[in-house]
Amino acid sequence: MTEADLPLPLPLLLGLLTLGATIAGALLAGFTKKWRTPADDREDRKIGIEADERLLARFEKMLSERDQKIDHLEERLTEIAMKVETLLTERNVLIDWIYAAVRVVRDLGAISRLPRPPKGVYIADHPSNDPSDVEV
Repeated sequence: MTEADLPLPLPLLLGLLTLGATIAGALLAGFTKKWRTPADDREDRKIGIEADERLLARFEKMLSERDQKIDHLEERLTEIAMKVETLLTERNVLIDWIYAAVRVVRDLGAISRLPRPPKGVYIADHPSNDPSDVEV
């Protein structure tokens, strides 16, 4: 049998067969749904509602746990910020005190009696600034 022997062109024939199969499937689905009882529908809804309520309760629990963790983190951040602020204030006071102490020592002419300052600290007129006093 060739394409010329068919009563309709091949693409049109395939399209009609596909349309017929689709309609048959839709009819079958419609009949099976119609055979269901109203009690079946109520059971499905009840199960769906219970599942939704359990899922919602689980989601709300998860959100409350997350909120508690966030609140705890916010408290910790506030504590740390207060500690940092205190340490910065103490550091600034210590730096001011060191500058004042160096000024007093310089005014008394005893700058050379100060011990070698830590690396990165520069005290004017201190012997550690003398290029001949380089440690090897």
